[in-house]
Amino acid sequence: MLRLNEVHAHYGESHILHGVSMKVEKGSVVALLGRNGMGKTTTIHAIIGFNPPTKGEILFNGTNINGFPPNKISRMGMALVPQGRRIFRSLTVKENLILGFRNNKIKDNHNLERIYELFPVLQERAKQLGRNLSGGEQQMLAIARALMTEPEMILMDEPFEGLAPTIIKDIGLKIEELKNSGLSILLVEQNIHFAAKIADYLYIMNKGEIVYGGTPEQFHSEEDQWKRFIEI
Repeated sequence: MLRLNEVHAHYGESHILHGVSMKVEKGSVVALLGRNGMGKTTTIHAIIGFNPPTKGEILFNGTNINGFPPNKISRMGMALVPQGRRIFRSLTVKENLILGFRNNKIKDNHNLERIYELFPVLQERAKQLGRNLSGGEQQMLAIARALMTEPEMILMDEPFEGLAPTIIKDIGLKIEELKNSGLSILLVEQNIHFAAKIADYLYIMNKGEIVYGGTPEQFHSEEDQWKRFIEI
């Protein structure tokens, strides 16, 4: 569904990504791991169109989307759960969700009713302002808002950042449920143990390069190959 071929990206004069190649198969979860500042979020921004690659290609469902604006990429079926949640704090939960709605007569798996089934707490909080939600509830809202666009694929950038272990477990179960529904997910994450549990394939990034790739089974048995690039 998604393939990056020798992708390079810059911020001004700074060369951040150095020939990144990776792929996400349809219906799979792929985790991108690495220390802070290694280029993971830049990879997400390159894919969604915030910071287009300066070299290489990004293929989504076989189409080279390099240089496409984010709104066009979104209409093609890709959604983003950004780092830091980025909900509209002055709007209610329901208003945040409606902003993400895309009328699609073919697919209705993630309409408002379905969102409330997946995240019952959001229905309970529907009239509350975003600023009054807990951190975990805000993260659920960020995921739900992305799902309202009816995506085929979703990019999640640090969805567990700053959350308590019990909330991480709850949201992790929701991500597993999305995986089981067939949604393709690229997950940027610091929580190695959860990523290894849910992902079908894992990549590790260091200084803008992919330095390791393997299945969860390989990941557990080849710790000597990747441990120096990541904190456990």
